[in-house]
Amino acid sequence: MWTIVPVKELANSKSRLTAVLSAEDRAALTRWLLRRTLRVLAQSPEVAGVLVVSRDTAVAQIAVTYGAIPLAEKAGAGLNGAIRLGLQKAAAMGASQALILPSDLPFLRVADVAVMGNSSSSAILIASDRSGTGTNALRLPLPTEFWVQYGRNSYHKHLAEARRLNFPIRTITSPTLQFDLDTPQDWQEYVTKKFNFSEKLNF
Repeated sequence: MWTIVPVKELANSKSRLTAVLSAEDRAALTRWLLRRTLRVLAQSPEVAGVLVVSRDTAVAQIAVTYGAIPLAEKAGAGLNGAIRLGLQKAAAMGASQALILPSDLPFLRVADVAVMGNSSSSAILIASDRSGTGTNALRLPLPTEFWVQYGRNSYHKHLAEARRLNFPIRTITSPTLQFDLDTPQDWQEYVTKKFNFSEKLNF
């Protein structure tokens, strides 16, 4: 299984956290989260390779440091275009499965990656965010005609797309996989330690 990690340009990352973090801190947070994600993936035997899709050369350098392959996002492609580029590249490299994973999951575990990668079936595996509307992990068979639709209500759009293609669907529920740092409320919950995990953010 190959993993595709799309990452925004550092200067524009985590814009929804503007109210609680400066631009410098948001960029530092994105770098920290990416490094952590790549460490987890490097420790996951199910992962055959990692593609980091970004327009940011600093992000590409981090990817190389952790043994991932940087892939330059095309101008104007947006998140969905970046992911489709990653899917095409993974398929061209002979991958039979691809896991699409954001880099903003501060509690992501090797066990979460194992759950997403331990099945050789053609089923589409999907994990929502905590609200049940966004998509925090999506595993697809390759090559695929699946049309990724990240953005508002992507979880339900992806379920509908899987049904359109007559793919079996397996939903994954994991509190560590479903917790992302996206909104000021997420950040507040993290820093006030309401989420009962031992790792504390230190970027």
